[in-house]
Amino acid sequence: MSTVEKTDAIVLRSAPIRETSLIITFLSRDFGKIKTISKGVRKGRSPLLSHFEPFTYQEIVFYHHPQREINLITDSTVKESFSFIRNDFVKICVASYMVDLVDEVTQAHQQQKELFNLLLYVLCELKCTHPLKLLRLFEVNVLKYSGLFPNLEKCSVCGRAQLPSRLFFSFHHGGIICSQAACRQKAREHIDISSGCIAAMKFLKEHTFTDLNAFQVSNTIEGEMMRLMQSFISYHLHHELKSMRFMKDVGVMVS
Repeated sequence: MSTVEKTDAIVLRSAPIRETSLIITFLSRDFGKIKTISKGVRKGRSPLLSHFEPFTYQEIVFYHHPQREINLITDSTVKESFSFIRNDFVKICVASYMVDLVDEVTQAHQQQKELFNLLLYVLCELKCTHPLKLLRLFEVNVLKYSGLFPNLEKCSVCGRAQLPSRLFFSFHHGGIICSQAACRQKAREHIDISSGCIAAMKFLKEHTFTDLNAFQVSNTIEGEMMRLMQSFISYHLHHELKSMRFMKDVGVMVS
């Protein structure tokens, strides 16, 4: 049986269906990722149509049925449209990647309050914080909240905690490995990782809502984190997100 529910939600994506309707995927505060249909919203000039653009933060009312893939949305009240994101090319590229990544790592109807709070936080912070700094924080914590954060404490193969100065990162084993373990792997299955990169990732994991303007790392460490995050995320998703590929193609630097 369906129940009428109300919750805060952020639009991840939307797509037209039939002649006048729209399918909208939200990350909601109380119900996790939900897919809804707004019937007739594309007919004429419905004021609700602008509510369903990506990133829009709103309160929605919908008929909730746990066994249904698509639920009917009946009302929407915008809390924040994030127009400042849409007026900046780099910000809209980064925000698009963020909602794409959330869409990929979440399953429908699984409550994700931490991930919802993270996404809302970084979208708000895009107003005053450099978008590429936020991107590193976001990627690290998406991995944390989705259970994919890599092991950075001990060798993921032998379990040794007393590690040498030179370390490697294994995509297959999901974390750091020692040089002996790296010698037994194919070269393409691991990359070098510095102690500075490990420390920066740990900091961002433990200080999710930190003032990033006070978080300073060298360009070398920033670039290393960027390459590791992109490769590790793509490895787990089994593909590179189109929004990330677009940023590369148009020259939006992500390091």
